[in-house]
Amino acid sequence: MPPRTLQPLSQTSSLEHALNRTLSSSPSSMRSESPTPIGKGRKRVYIEELTASGKLKKKKANNLSAYSALGRHIGRAYASWDSPGMILMAAIDRAVNEWQPPTEDKYNGREERYFNIVKDTLGLESRMFYDILNADNETFQRIVESIREGQRGARTAATSSVMDFINGAVKWGTSPNGEALKPPANKSEQGFYHPTTAALLAPVEMGPVTESMLAALKHGMMTFEGEDGDEKPIDGTEFMNFYYLSPFDPVEPFEGLLKGPLLVQAYKAIFVAPLAASDYGGYCRSTSKGTAAKCNMFHVTPGSIANTVSQVYYALQTFSSYAHNMHREIEEVYDSIYAIFESDDEDVQEYIKELLQWWDNQIFPQRCHGLPKVSEGSKSSSLTRLSKHFKENVVPVARK
Repeated sequence: MPPRTLQPLSQTSSLEHALNRTLSSSPSSMRSESPTPIGKGRKRVYIEELTASGKLKKKKANNLSAYSALGRHIGRAYASWDSPGMILMAAIDRAVNEWQPPTEDKYNGREERYFNIVKDTLGLESRMFYDILNADNETFQRIVESIREGQRGARTAATSSVMDFINGAVKWGTSPNGEALKPPANKSEQGFYHPTTAALLAPVEMGPVTESMLAALKHGMMTFEGEDGDEKPIDGTEFMNFYYLSPFDPVEPFEGLLKGPLLVQAYKAIFVAPLAASDYGGYCRSTSKGTAAKCNMFHVTPGSIANTVSQVYYALQTFSSYAHNMHREIEEVYDSIYAIFESDDEDVQEYIKELLQWWDNQIFPQRCHGLPKVSEGSKSSSLTRLSKHFKENVVPVARK
């Protein structure tokens, strides 16, 4: 696994160089603006703002809450585990290098991914990115920590939503000998200790999970024979049964990959609303804006799919917390999914294009099919019905 820690600024990129450098190579909208002061601690920082009456009024400068919200969005949809410092530094390196990619790889092959995250979430002409570009080292570290806190908050919220959904959605069914299965009393009895969760977590290359396989998995003999005939450990990097919409077909290994029913409903629990996960009709009857809508997110991203897969994996496993060894294992699941989307293989890329469109149809059907939003004057909207009621029941007023 590549390291996830932020390298010292002196080793990665020159924030001081960015402070001293003119922004002739950056978007023109950045040049005329002065950086917004960001204050945190005992000394409050204020800016002067012109009121409607023409008077100057002191106003508390922007705090770091916006960066925490940014971290939540990045954590859910783009990078659940990557260091926010590394993500920001990739964009800063581009900014001080005439927006060209660096010749030296300091981001473990993820420079392009990190730069695109900043471009998609912040925008290269935004005031927030300009503030980051001109921040001193201390302020930069505060920004990074705020984004990291947002990432952690997003993971915690997603874990809670998916856990609640999984506990109510997993059908415990019957054992191989026909006995009715009861849900485990606690999470420590899930994972490979329970037939249903074991069948979902088992690598697809193992084939149907038998009682002998379950016994081996329970006793820690977590190996299976791969395509090359060698014994492989089950470590989170292999494709599991819950990834698939239908039983795995070795002749067509991409058929149904990353379309599993648990994944779709868990995605809705994270990005739409927890109640949406229980609606298998494909239409969410949530009365409030979902997480995706609040973030103006109208397309499924590779990072959001990887996040959902890792959350379902965690929910099915015996993990009770993000301990260090479990943290690494969940990261491996996340990275193995993200690697699919970054493959250079033409056949894989063709499938990825179809897969993302399929996901958009599942999560944002109105957006994909061009259906009008209720708030845009749909005939079934409450406002339209109310207006029609008043028009039909208007009482003429007698003229004097």
